[in-house]
Amino acid sequence: MEVDAGWGGSYHPGQPFPIRVTVAADRLLRGDLRVEVTGMSTVPTVERPVEVPGGSAEEHLFVLPSGTEQPGSQVRAVLRDDDQVLASGTSSLQEADDTELVGLTPGALAGRPVPASAPLAIDAGTASFSLVDTVVLEAPGGLGSLDVLGVGAGELAGLGGAGLDAVLAWVASGGHLLVDEPPGLDVPGLPATWRPGPDGRARAGLGEVISVDGALAEGRFAGLVEPTPVQRTILGQFDNGQSLDTALARDAGLRLPKLSWLVGFLAAYVVVAVPVTLTVLRRRGRGELGWVVLPLVALVFTGAGYLAGRDLRSGAVAAHATFVSSTGEGAVATSSVGLVSNAGGSVTTSFPTGWVPAATGDPWSGPRTPVATTQTNDGIELRQRLQPGEFGIGSATGPVELGGALEVVASSTEDGRVSGLVRSSLPFDLTDVAVFQGQSSATVGSVPAGGEVTWSLEPSLAVDPRATGARAAWPEAAGLDRPPDPTSVVAMPLWDRFDASARAGYRSPGSVAVAGWTRDFAPPIDAGGRELKGRTLVVSTTSVETDGVLTDVGVRTEMVRSPLSANGSSDAPFVYKFTLP
Repeated sequence: MEVDAGWGGSYHPGQPFPIRVTVAADRLLRGDLRVEVTGMSTVPTVERPVEVPGGSAEEHLFVLPSGTEQPGSQVRAVLRDDDQVLASGTSSLQEADDTELVGLTPGALAGRPVPASAPLAIDAGTASFSLVDTVVLEAPGGLGSLDVLGVGAGELAGLGGAGLDAVLAWVASGGHLLVDEPPGLDVPGLPATWRPGPDGRARAGLGEVISVDGALAEGRFAGLVEPTPVQRTILGQFDNGQSLDTALARDAGLRLPKLSWLVGFLAAYVVVAVPVTLTVLRRRGRGELGWVVLPLVALVFTGAGYLAGRDLRSGAVAAHATFVSSTGEGAVATSSVGLVSNAGGSVTTSFPTGWVPAATGDPWSGPRTPVATTQTNDGIELRQRLQPGEFGIGSATGPVELGGALEVVASSTEDGRVSGLVRSSLPFDLTDVAVFQGQSSATVGSVPAGGEVTWSLEPSLAVDPRATGARAAWPEAAGLDRPPDPTSVVAMPLWDRFDASARAGYRSPGSVAVAGWTRDFAPPIDAGGRELKGRTLVVSTTSVETDGVLTDVGVRTEMVRSPLSANGSSDAPFVYKFTLP
């Protein structure tokens, strides 16, 4: 068995990465192929049944999420038939640091071997190259950890529906696409607004399309790749005493007994069980009955405690916390589902075809019940074995149909102010809607289904991959000067999950994001037949239009190296990239 993890053994924290497992058999092998990542406690295991005929070899592709733990993880694959290990293999995995992860399609290579590495356009690291075939292109999340993708001349349109859709969605979310075409020409397969002009560049959502004019086919890789914006390293899910687990448990209907009730219960037990019981029995001259009565009193209080605890869980349902990234190329959701097991045992949550497991929780919350993922003909199943009364959480990401879209339009004029429209064609209302630009924010309020609202803000020109104006926009939920409002639909840990998983492009001063909340959308999830309720964050992004006027906001400013980033070593300088309109 051979295991090839990530892109040349590298990945970006918070982004999914591919794992190829090749099994060669000299006889018929049947069993369950299980893949796990050691050193990442938040990443679930994945398994699927396989059958490899004798005298053949098969390659199986898995796409797993990555956690935010320290580098130096290892991927382990094991093929088992019940308790018998038929084959196993391992592969090391490390953060990319100052290396740009570049994928090349067969058309981009034009028959040449895949180059190992090449220097970047500036002295800020190297580019590491890997082959990207159709299987990876069409796999949900397969391009996640790539920084740059190179395609050959005329190849893009021939990738097929699923492959082309995956590439366009990846670019829209912040990927950088190199097309081996001359500047200024149409590129079949690209939207018209994404086709590079005479300067060879075009903005494409939060990403970029660059014409390289035959450099890929000719093997001119040195200096071809530019450093890309930094990624965040911390998956923030604990905010002013509030965690995503807490929000899910509250939505699921789990309740904790009041402190006064607990104190009264314990005081009653201590007072009744020993002093009162023994005093009464001794006054009646029947002190020896204490050996019988005291255990009975303990049983009564134990039963009362059990019934009270069961009542606290009796109204529990399955709860979800979902964020949806809406682009012109579709919508992708990431859902965390929490449910309680009253009697204990295995609980299962099912997600549809196209969904893949996502990291669950954070590495600082202590041990978590492991999540096992099984791939089925209908999608994936997340399974956990819970103790009686235990609350389990599983997460996955995949495409969703919203029945409409959330859009934001942004423009800036010579006075530097940024303004625009928030437009919703969604079939449900959004509340607590806010627009973000850099570290600035504008509170929009509610946007009804099919409605639109204008907005305006003073722009922020700071470039900080760790900061947004979210806490200023939602102060009651953030708990800046008070405890967070437990009744608010806004959950700051859910926003932090989106912020950590999103590519850095949306934080650029030249980009704008709109975010709104609702309890009226439920993702396509089967929580074992249980009622599913919770909250959903819908986010959409765009670039600020300047109509050719050179303004501060119109200059796309991106931090491409930093000692604080995931793709910058600890001694790296701060490096910024400016793209003029």
